[in-house]
Amino acid sequence: MIVMPGSVSSVVKIKTCTLVHQIIEDICTRELGVIADNKIEEFALYSIVEHGKEKENEVEMLGRKVYLMDVLTDYEGAGQEYTLILKKVVWYHPIKLDNENLVTVLYHQILPDFVSGRLVQVQGTKLSKQTMHDIARLTALEFRGGETVKTTPTMADIQSALPQNCVNMQKIQQWANMIHSYLNHVVRLSPNQARVQFIGTIMQWPLFGSSFYSVDSTTEPQAKDGCLVAINKSGIHFLPESHVPIVSYDFSNLVSTRKLRTKDGVGYLDIKLGNMLSQRVIRLETEQGGEISSLIQQYISIIIAEKGPPTNSK
Repeated sequence: MIVMPGSVSSVVKIKTCTLVHQIIEDICTRELGVIADNKIEEFALYSIVEHGKEKENEVEMLGRKVYLMDVLTDYEGAGQEYTLILKKVVWYHPIKLDNENLVTVLYHQILPDFVSGRLVQVQGTKLSKQTMHDIARLTALEFRGGETVKTTPTMADIQSALPQNCVNMQKIQQWANMIHSYLNHVVRLSPNQARVQFIGTIMQWPLFGSSFYSVDSTTEPQAKDGCLVAINKSGIHFLPESHVPIVSYDFSNLVSTRKLRTKDGVGYLDIKLGNMLSQRVIRLETEQGGEISSLIQQYISIIIAEKGPPTNSK
């Protein structure tokens, strides 16, 4: 069984010759209404190997040309418990929200980044008026689009539903007043309609469609250790606490990526930038180097297929 965000699942038949990309294509077309090849390319299959309380679960984005049966046989041979998850990882082409399963999957995939505050950009120590109203409306839609619809959320409900880096931007009663005002406008929406409007609103935010990675340290001179790296269709972005990028690199500046591990077991990713004449390497200390590298390559492949190879005029 393949699971997706929002408790959507799909039973698939796996043969010894079944490739990962065939599973992705089957679920996208059969369950999510995603037919076009270029949009199917934006989804990926992950394996999560459970290690219990001893250490963190191991998450891996499976290569599209890998035989899935070989992967599962290795897990089962080692006695490992695992879960297979399908997610949208690239957000490049326009999204058509006419399939309820797709809406559910995308909504529940986006929601954690909204509630954690990762998608919210803070100018100085304040939110813009537009962002505050967006947040209030999105939170109201969250109460309508949740698994349990809440027409009269409590203060505790509101505090847990707001982006966590925004809760103290104004008094909780002020947030409650704004949210209840928007709830009056969305009260007649079905959960699916609320989710569609939630996605449509947050789609306008600069960091929408980003995958976020925590980096323990980096050699990027403008970024601090412990920063957040966001990868989306416009490139690689280093984010401070405000989540307004302090430095960004589009994919045309990328030469290569290389994952490595020291003798001490510390994981790194080297990102080589520049052109044939001048190059430099940014090193990230992260255990997610393989996933970051795979995602970057996936974006580049889609951009090349859409527009042709990126050019570098430097």
